[in-house]
Amino acid sequence: MAAIQESATHLIPGKSIAIITRVGVGKMALIDYSYSTSQDFLSLVNLKIQPDFALYSLHKKITDDAEKVQGTSIKGITKDELLGKILFAPSSFQEQQIIGSFFKTLDSSIALHQRKLDSLKKLKKSLLQKMFI
Repeated sequence: MAAIQESATHLIPGKSIAIITRVGVGKMALIDYSYSTSQDFLSLVNLKIQPDFALYSLHKKITDDAEKVQGTSIKGITKDELLGKILFAPSSFQEQQIIGSFFKTLDSSIALHQRKLDSLKKLKKSLLQKMFI
């Protein structure tokens, strides 16, 4: 804590979205606990919409705008450009929560299947190596 207090860094509250604004621009995560970041991150705090819905909506918007990112060798997005994006959201918090939960469940399912696929690829490689030794 002393390191944070003696630097220009701020402690970001939990349930905030951390967004990479330079190298790796557009990568983001919903962080449930307090954290601090470097200047290459922008954190959205005190969200007025459901956090999971906000995460997926913002990711979609940034992905769609990826070709418009400034820079030649190091791509980046400014705070003003990011905060200037308009997101459309259902007015019902419950509907936002259902949509956010759906995409979160879908991401978990994709990750599970990706791990299974990776495991099967390793098994295939191992079996092929044993077959031709």
